[in-house]
Amino acid sequence: MIFQTLQTNLTNLDERLNLAKKLGYYNLDKLNQALLKITQAKSLDEFLQNGYYDYFYTSENLVLKLAKIYGLDILDELNSAKKLNDEVNKYKNSYIYIDTNFKRTTQPIFMLVMMQDVRYLYFDKKELAFKSLDKQLQFISKVVKNHYKKIKKLPLFGEITGYKFNHLCKNYSFDTDGIPQDREIYESIAWIEI
Repeated sequence: MIFQTLQTNLTNLDERLNLAKKLGYYNLDKLNQALLKITQAKSLDEFLQNGYYDYFYTSENLVLKLAKIYGLDILDELNSAKKLNDEVNKYKNSYIYIDTNFKRTTQPIFMLVMMQDVRYLYFDKKELAFKSLDKQLQFISKVVKNHYKKIKKLPLFGEITGYKFNHLCKNYSFDTDGIPQDREIYESIAWIEI
């Protein structure tokens, strides 16, 4: 991967002042910030997704300029990363809600609001990219099944009874074994307005 080669070149850099001049930076602090962002990124798509802007370069322009300086042809990899990010952005509103047998009795509303995050299961949305709906649902089924193996009861909310996958404005229900169900799961959300 060309991006990893670029990262390696930037971590073993002795001529920082020379590179700063080539990039048009008059301050080494700006260069160091840019290099830190690039070298800490796990992948090119992650660097582009997190974004970078310092009044000189956007994340994409910075990568192109550095690749040009080092004589690397990164254009194909850059286009692939942009396509992946575009695909992942389609799923930014997809989530898994964890249904429980919770019935509110004397719990204060602020405690319910503070604990609300435990009712959502987070997953890597890149796993949904460029896959059919059947493959996506199989992946979610595995996520749900593995989660229930580890955690059968949520703090404050009680026993887990099922999962709801909200995906592209449609809901898919799963039981605790990751098997799709026909039942409707309603989200119970606590919030406070200040």
